Amino acid sequence: MSCRVAAVSALSVAGAIALGSMSGSAFASPTHHAPTIASLKAQIAKLQKQLATDVAELAKLQGKGKPAAPTAPTVVYTATSAEGQNFTTPSFHVNNEWQLAYTYNCQTFGGQGNFIVQISQPPGKVGIGVSANDDGPNELGTGGSATESYHYGGTIFLDITSECDWTIKVTD
Repeated sequence: MSCRVAAVSALSVAGAIALGSMSGSAFASPTHHAPTIASLKAQIAKLQKQLATDVAELAKLQGKGKPAAPTAPTVVYTATSAEGQNFTTPSFHVNNEWQLAYTYNCQTFGGQGNFIVQISQPPGKVGIGVSANDDGPNELGTGGSATESYHYGGTIFLDITSECDWTIKVTD
């Protein structure tokens, strides 16, 4: 129930009690006189105070159910062309949502070059959403950088082919 609805409901109950006692309904007691304006104001003030307390308590309870703030991605694997122009990473594990950030620069090669990443799973480890081999970045140019997202997890390794200088970083 929203705060506004609760406030209106509380005031409606107070009004119904007051009207009932003045008109002789079930709320009225034959031995009591009709409430005065001052007593009605006092009842309304009491109900408003209780409503404010209830709203504050509700806010506290709702705050306890908030999800934790997102954490920074975990770096799972990094490598550079210092590892070799044609390089196969060791196997490593990624969760269902992971990213591959890469850069390549062909300046030392002297022009355009290739940067190709093949994502593979070891034999017997092929999971849902990926074949034994999955195409990753495949660039032809003088250089560039990007981050690609993948939506499957498991044990993988990367085959990197490039005559250029490169870096990769896998996070999840």
